[in-house]
Amino acid sequence: MSPRSPAAQQPVAIHASALALALAGAVLAWPITAHAGSVPAVIEAVKAGEIGLVRSLIADGADVDAAQGDGATALQWAAHRRDLQAAVLLIEAGAEVDAAN
Repeated sequence: MSPRSPAAQQPVAIHASALALALAGAVLAWPITAHAGSVPAVIEAVKAGEIGLVRSLIADGADVDAAQGDGATALQWAAHRRDLQAAVLLIEAGAEVDAAN
């Protein structure tokens, strides 16, 4: 997309927590899907413990099963961090509970 295309000129609403993650150096995938070399925003939000952002991303249609480069998903990160609240949100949103990485 060229910088002069109409889509490139449209303002993008971004959650304050997503902006904070980006400013902290997180490489967020946009739209909310996996791209080569980046980590899906829902995974970054779980890793950062930003439960409000996790909730917002899910409400906005984030792919809860999107994986980072090594195959790890947001639910696996929630389990690794022992974040029950994030895990419950992801499972209720349909995250695959037996995904392998």
